[in-house]
Amino acid sequence: MRLIAKNLASRLKDLSHPQLANALREVRPDLAAVIACYALEILIRKLAVAYGAPSNDTLTEVINEVPNHGCVDALRKGNWKSLKKIRDNLFHQERIPTGAKIDRLINEVLLLEKDLKSAAASMG
Repeated sequence: MRLIAKNLASRLKDLSHPQLANALREVRPDLAAVIACYALEILIRKLAVAYGAPSNDTLTEVINEVPNHGCVDALRKGNWKSLKKIRDNLFHQERIPTGAKIDRLINEVLLLEKDLKSAAASMG
């Protein structure tokens, strides 16, 4: 069984977390949700750093402190807070999100990944 898993996983090893969550969306939505929730926090914190905001506070504080700049506005930050609730329910209450919520998570982390690359390119 480990060999089968190794052969399957080797095809996925070069994917980013958002891409991996997207790849698993259909076959393991529960695992895709875990990966997307992990990526959500990591990418928001990285985007905060890119915009000069502190990233070591709680995730809610980080979201509040990211400046409204470029791809970030109040509406998007509200979406992050909503997705954070989904993340909290998954990690702290073991409630697997619905398919629609998993789709929202994955779509946002894919967008965050793209936005982070754009922010890095414009600053460097």
